[in-house]
Amino acid sequence: MSLVVDASVAVKWVVEEHGRPAARLILLGDEELVAPEFLLVEASNVLRSKVMRGQFPEEDTTAAYDTIRSGIDRFVPDEALASEALELSLRLGHSAYDCVYLACARQLDAELITADQKLVGKLRGLPEWSRVRFLTA
Repeated sequence: MSLVVDASVAVKWVVEEHGRPAARLILLGDEELVAPEFLLVEASNVLRSKVMRGQFPEEDTTAAYDTIRSGIDRFVPDEALASEALELSLRLGHSAYDCVYLACARQLDAELITADQKLVGKLRGLPEWSRVRFLTA
């Protein structure tokens, strides 16, 4: 079975944050880890932000990026997800950036693993709820 990983989980593979042990366990599992191509851009931006705030050493960013990239078994082209992400974004009142991960999970009939509490909160009681696993639940 495939598991769609979002940036809130993938960044925890390389940065000391709440939930890091649980995120690192995802890497050791036997599920195929899948993500939209967008994950690499989003994770890069998170790493840059952490460097700017003095929370992550700049000299470690290349290795961190490589770890995130190599942790994903398969990337799904963003173009295949954008229209569905837009529809989900409008329906949920949530960013299309986050909804691209949910669109990926729907298209692959997979589960989405996330540490995004706002997204999880918006999905409670909706059909998509069954596709979401909260990282530290």
